[in-house]
Amino acid sequence: MENYVLLSVFLAALYAGCGVLNIMLKDGKVLSRWKFLAICSGIMFLLWQGINYWTMPAIGLDRSQLYWEMFVTLALGALLFGYDYEGRFEASCYSFIPAGSVLLLIVVLSIIGGQMVRSKAYRDMLDMTTEVDSVFEKNIRPTSLEKMRTVNREVALCQVEQTMGEIPSLGSWCEIGAMSLQRISGDFTVTDGTGKEIRLVFEQDFIWAAPLEYRGFWKWNKFKNQGTPGYVLVSATDPSKFYLVTAVNGKPLSLKYLRSAFFGYNLERVVRKAGYTGFRLKDNGIQIDEQGQPFNVFAKQEKAFFWGAEKVVGCITVDMQSGEVKEYGLDEIPAFIDIVQPKGLVYAYISWAGDLVKGYFNWSQEGKFKPTPGLQAVYGEDNCSYYTGIQSVGADHSTSGFILTDVQNGQATRYNISGTTEDAAQSAINSNEWVAKFKGAYYADDAVFYNVNGLPTYFAPILMNSDGRVMVKGYGFCYVKNREVTGVGATKEEALSAYLRAYYLMNNRKGISEGNVDDTTELLEILNISQEGSCYYFKFKGYEDKDFYAFSELLPQVRWLEAEENPIVKVTFKKSDDRNIPIIGLE
Repeated sequence: MENYVLLSVFLAALYAGCGVLNIMLKDGKVLSRWKFLAICSGIMFLLWQGINYWTMPAIGLDRSQLYWEMFVTLALGALLFGYDYEGRFEASCYSFIPAGSVLLLIVVLSIIGGQMVRSKAYRDMLDMTTEVDSVFEKNIRPTSLEKMRTVNREVALCQVEQTMGEIPSLGSWCEIGAMSLQRISGDFTVTDGTGKEIRLVFEQDFIWAAPLEYRGFWKWNKFKNQGTPGYVLVSATDPSKFYLVTAVNGKPLSLKYLRSAFFGYNLERVVRKAGYTGFRLKDNGIQIDEQGQPFNVFAKQEKAFFWGAEKVVGCITVDMQSGEVKEYGLDEIPAFIDIVQPKGLVYAYISWAGDLVKGYFNWSQEGKFKPTPGLQAVYGEDNCSYYTGIQSVGADHSTSGFILTDVQNGQATRYNISGTTEDAAQSAINSNEWVAKFKGAYYADDAVFYNVNGLPTYFAPILMNSDGRVMVKGYGFCYVKNREVTGVGATKEEALSAYLRAYYLMNNRKGISEGNVDDTTELLEILNISQEGSCYYFKFKGYEDKDFYAFSELLPQVRWLEAEENPIVKVTFKKSDDRNIPIIGLE
């Protein structure tokens, strides 16, 4: 809306200039006020539509901008119509009837399509048909350490900036574009900036990708027929793996259709010219397919109801080399496209669902909830969801549960598991003695939600900023249900061991556990024993779907147990629905 305010000021000044010029012409060439009003109003409306085409917003009668354009044009015309040729203002109230009528229409349509009248429609935009009260591990698969994201957008950008020097003079006319996160599977050979061929094999791996963009209009104008030479890739789990890709399977890349391109080469203009003029488009960035080819993905949005909320009805891809445009429905999204639903739209849905849970007029705020700030992409074994904690109105550091929203079809599930917020978890990791000993040089990145060994957990890499270069120095875990349970270390394994130890101590000393916490003692047959540092994992007959564990510092006898020599042991533990069960006593 700020852009339209600036445009209104510009057009008003232009309109006024025409009026002054008309007044100054006193040699018989002066137009009548009616002709002047008609001509200037027509010119202004054409300018509005020209600006619409240049900025490429959606066009349609259900868009409020069209009515605001009409109002501005008519209001300016009425004001200037009120001046005579001597510069005196003699406007009649009738001059403002057209502008006033349009303004009244805007107010009426805003009320009809607003939350006060259509609160249920806004609330139902969030497709949340499921609420889960049981242990979440049944619905969210655990994530292995090697699949946890340790490279954020800032670290990825720092890594690939050094690759720009591989091609002489490339940095003078190209720059790294917006980084997009995706999960990728594929097997292809790439050529980097030095001409070296590298075979890349991905199996549900996480990467950051960004196209090489032009540095402004003049660089685009010079190199538009050549295109930029490719894109950059950075592993989201291993910061040492990053590539400047200039060719795929021996074929050089030439990216001509980009955000930074102009006129017929601009990405959004390409989509508009393909016939998608009546829809909102949300640019979700670059995605790399199974053959290593780059595509730009747009979410296709339309109005759910007149002047109300919008909904995603599909996605549109643009081949960044050929400019080919393809459309896909929500039930036919290609496998290489992760994210379709825009973050801002999903966050608005969740906010409406919480704020309008009992309608617009809910003076007592009964049942209201709000999402924690921002959304984060959480990857499961075979899907991707947006995660956000939910809080009761007025809460600051605690949550009453969380919501996972599928990033493709928008279906949401609410998990009624109380705990701490992402920001509070980040602060808790920063307060851990391992981080605190570096006196502010190290700091935790944004906390990301995972299922870690069956526990709802926040995970964050520990970063250090050295002369503008961001590096990963460690890793931290924080228990969603209790921010005092943290684990930090230089490696993921060290951090996980410290985290499980803290959780183990909490369970044994405070009697806190997941689900049912009744103590039990049973004679169990050992099927297998494995060790990671001081943590010992047990598989028992009759509990094959559970991992029992104990730490040798607290139960030293676990060091001498062997499945062959000690097949039967007496185990005391707290019954739980979790996959991971801490052992309290063992004989």
